[in-house]
Amino acid sequence: MTVKTRSSATAPATPLSAAPWNYWTEVSRWQMAMATKNACALFRGMEAVRTVQQQMAHQTLTQHEAAAEQLQASCAPADLLSIQSALLRSDLQGALHYWQQLGGAVLQAQLAMLDGSKNVLGPTVEDPFKPILQAWQNAIPHPFDDPAHPTSIH
Repeated sequence: MTVKTRSSATAPATPLSAAPWNYWTEVSRWQMAMATKNACALFRGMEAVRTVQQQMAHQTLTQHEAAAEQLQASCAPADLLSIQSALLRSDLQGALHYWQQLGGAVLQAQLAMLDGSKNVLGPTVEDPFKPILQAWQNAIPHPFDDPAHPTSIH
């Protein structure tokens, strides 16, 4: 009498075909995998936010240093107003650019986390977040993407 046994290599990966105690083990493993994947997406998003903050702080620092050097040199009162207005314009444009980049980084982190949750639904489900992302990207103007005018807001 021969007894056929399934090897673990050919066993189906779905927990429904496994014994009841294995089902709960698989569910726990899937939950931990999803939570860990979402945590990784969150940490990547935090790195992206920190990178945006560091780049904008460096850019603002160089602009303020240049303005400080101009102010230390002797100049006419009209030049003082010109330097201050240029610095104010640069700061406002930098703030707009900063919030735009920060929003993009946060949105990408959220979509990465939603993508990790989407995998629980199974591979046959289409990407339900794609139309939302496309609508969001089309709704936001990108004034700083023009390489000919890196600081213009037209």
